[in-house]
Amino acid sequence: MHTISSVPVSQGLRARAHAVVQDLGAMARLAAQVPRAVGHCHPETIAVPPPAPSSRQSGPVRPTDTPVLLVHGYLNTEQCWTPLLRRLHRAGFHDTSCLRYNTLTTGIPQIAAALTDAARAAMDRTASGNVHLIGYSLGGLAVRYAVQHLGLDTGTRTAVTIATPHHGSPWARTAPGIAAAQMRPGSTLLTTLPDLPDLPDPPGLGDDHSVSWLLLYSDSDPVVPSASATAGRPARAVRIPGHGHLSLLASARTAQTVTAHLRRAETGAAAESRRCLLTAA
Repeated sequence: MHTISSVPVSQGLRARAHAVVQDLGAMARLAAQVPRAVGHCHPETIAVPPPAPSSRQSGPVRPTDTPVLLVHGYLNTEQCWTPLLRRLHRAGFHDTSCLRYNTLTTGIPQIAAALTDAARAAMDRTASGNVHLIGYSLGGLAVRYAVQHLGLDTGTRTAVTIATPHHGSPWARTAPGIAAAQMRPGSTLLTTLPDLPDLPDPPGLGDDHSVSWLLLYSDSDPVVPSASATAGRPARAVRIPGHGHLSLLASARTAQTVTAHLRRAETGAAAESRRCLLTAA
């Protein structure tokens, strides 16, 4: 009995230890970015165009005009998105931009306001009428605030959060900065965010206010507990096992899951558009 029951425990400990090792490596890379992360004052949007097509790329992809905006996390910079951007570009998402901001001096409402302006400018520029939003950790709360409080639900096709403390993070109690205080469990800001819908809607379908949410998390994340990262909505969440808070963003499975969600949204929107045209005819 004792031997059998100890197996899942030992496996869980090994998974957490592996996640810690991965995060230590990611932390070393992050340390080089910290001066840049705290060195600028005002949020700005950084366009990241795809690389020139390579003859080694396999199979044609259908490009999309829908812009993608990415919002980094606490003490990060736009550099953290490199693995995911590669995957998005290969999948045909060529209009990609990253929001850059100072995580110590900028609060979540201000980050969300800059994101809202950038998203509306991107929709106007591309005439697509829609946008995909992706936020990591703190960035996911900015995405949620913009959608739920600043009217960005109109036009947002998908909203993806990765390792985001929807219900707060205990680590934020000792972290410096305005946004860190807003990420503490029970903070005023977190309590003003409406609950997310219970069940996932078909990606890309519905009216302009039907945002398709996707929440990614790892049960080995020591910074954001699973219950917080899933916002109490497990039906909308996907678990990426074996990763810590920092290494989760660099995971190939994370990039694959996010890209597949956006592609399904694009496919669903195209099918709905064709259905409306046939109905009108």
